[in-house]
Amino acid sequence: MHVKDWKATGKTSPVNNGEWYKCGYFTTLGKGNIGQDNAAVIKTLKTCGYDGWVFVEHDTHLQDPLVDLAESRKYLKKAGA
Repeated sequence: MHVKDWKATGKTSPVNNGEWYKCGYFTTLGKGNIGQDNAAVIKTLKTCGYDGWVFVEHDTHLQDPLVDLAESRKYLKKAGA
């Protein structure tokens, strides 16, 4: 399973022109503002018996990437992963 979160900036951009990054940025799990509930995703996976890997991908960082990843790991552990 591949999980991400997104922080929309409210700016609009023609995504098909390759300028998606002007619309927002990927962020630490739980810090987005688009309603992505990764904790619910993890709980559903557990309910279904999923026992595979959960990957966190951070494409953009506003701080040290290791800090972002540590915060996302904490989020996933709290969600039961």
